[in-house]
This record gives sequence, C-alpha cells and structure tokens, in this order.
Amino acid sequence: MPVSVLAHRPVRLLRPALSALLLVLAVAGCGGGGGDHDHGNTFIDTAGRLALAETGSTVLRIHDLDSSTVAGTFSLASPPSAVYASPGRRFAVAVQREQDRVQFVDGGVWQEDHGDHLHDYRQPPRMVALQIAGPQPTHYDDRGMQATVFMDGRSTTATQQVSAAVLFSDDSILRGTVLASLTLGTAMHGFAEPNGQHLVVSHREPGGVDTLPNRLELWRRSGSGFVFVQRFATPCDGMHGSYTRAGVTLAGCRDGVLMVHPLGTSSFAATRIAADRRI
Repeated sequence: MPVSVLAHRPVRLLRPALSALLLVLAVAGCGGGGGDHDHGNTFIDTAGRLALAETGSTVLRIHDLDSSTVAGTFSLASPPSAVYASPGRRFAVAVQREQDRVQFVDGGVWQEDHGDHLHDYRQPPRMVALQIAGPQPTHYDDRGMQATVFMDGRSTTATQQVSAAVLFSDDSILRGTVLASLTLGTAMHGFAEPNGQHLVVSHREPGGVDTLPNRLELWRRSGSGFVFVQRFATPCDGMHGSYTRAGVTLAGCRDGVLMVHPLGTSSFAATRIAADRRI
C-alpha cells in the first residue's frame, strides 16, 4: 500500500519550517497560499499528515498524525499507479499511468514567507481542480521547487502517441496550471530532469541495443514552452534512471553513467563514466 507523509518540523526564521518526512512517498506543505488568513506571526507545531492509497482502489485518504484521524477522503478518477510529493510538499501528486491522467490533492498544511516571518497554515485537505493529461505519465522528477512528469507515449497503437513532459510547481498547482510543457518526436520510457531553467531530456535514436533512450538532450525554458539547445553525442545505451544536483544531471546507462554538467552560465557538456555493470 503506497504511503505518503505530510510532515512539519519546528525550525526558526530563514529556514523552511515545513519539511517532508518520507516513508514511501512524501506530501506536505511549503509555498503557495490561497484564501483569507490572519497575517499575524503564526507557528504551527504538528507531526503532519499522511496520504495513503491502496492498490486497485480509487480512494486517497489524508490522515492527520496529531489526532490520528482521517482528515479527508477523496475519490480519484482511477486507481493511482504511484503517489508523489509536490515540489513544495503541499500536494499529493496521484499518477494514473494507464488512464493518461495526473490528479492533485491539497494536504492542507503549508507555509508562506511574509518577509519578516514565516507563516504556517493548516486547513482541511481538498481536491484540486488541476488535472494533467498525457499518454502514460510515468517518471516524476522533483528538483529545486519544480517538478516534471514525463509521458512515455505509446508506440504500439495504430496512431503513435509521442512522449511529452510537463513542468509545474506548488504555486502553479494552486493557480490551476502548469509552468511549461514539451512535446517530443517519438515514444520512449524516458525522463525530463529539471535543471534550473533547463530540462535534461532523454532521446531515443534508431539502432540502439533496446527500446530505451540512448542519448540526452538539453532544452531551455522559454515562457510556457522550451527551446532546443543541443543533443549530446556521447551515447548511453539502456538509459534508465536520473538525478540532478547542483546543476549536474546523471543518467544511468547499461555500462556506466552519463553526466551532463555546466561549463559556464549557458553551456553544458556530457561526460561518460564507465562501469562494468548497469547503473
């Protein structure tokens, strides 16, 4: 049974007071707003909330860890294939892969920066109006207060559905929109790693050793879309799995790791790190 935690740890100003405590999946509250609130210096000491989904069930429950009660029960359109934390840990991201849908539930615990103080909020959980549609949403990547969902697409249907990626944040979820989107030219089981104003995106060229991606591309955000920057020549057969930290993106390969790293403020390079096993 997938479990996600919405947690709140007391800390002082200049540091986020709400942080995710991860069991299997984390959901909690930082960033965003909404509604009319008392703008006094409010600090909430809470163990947080827990989001639970059961295999084969459309029900998503939000449990309050302070009172050990169910704070809210929500019916999703379909049973989720996975549930993740939103970038600011306020929302549950319920991915429904085979139904081509992503839904969001507001955990009801979050924090706002009011300049001279951090203000904590706690309200009943609620379903969010925003839904993301796309062919087989699968990989979710959360980096630097923004996240992507990568749509694998489908290559076995009569009319091919190509891969795509959407970028969003807690604030954009609250506004009922995504930050930007990208449509690719083929279907693949890939990913789109947020890397500052860029996306490092998988690419599949014909002739690889399998149907997984085997190259990486760099795209730069431009408004609600992305502009192609470059495709790295260094191969990475059997590409699966990725991570980004401090501007460096790593992708797992059949025989090592492919590392995309910045050379300056606007250029990147790819370096192969060989290994005698799949990473």
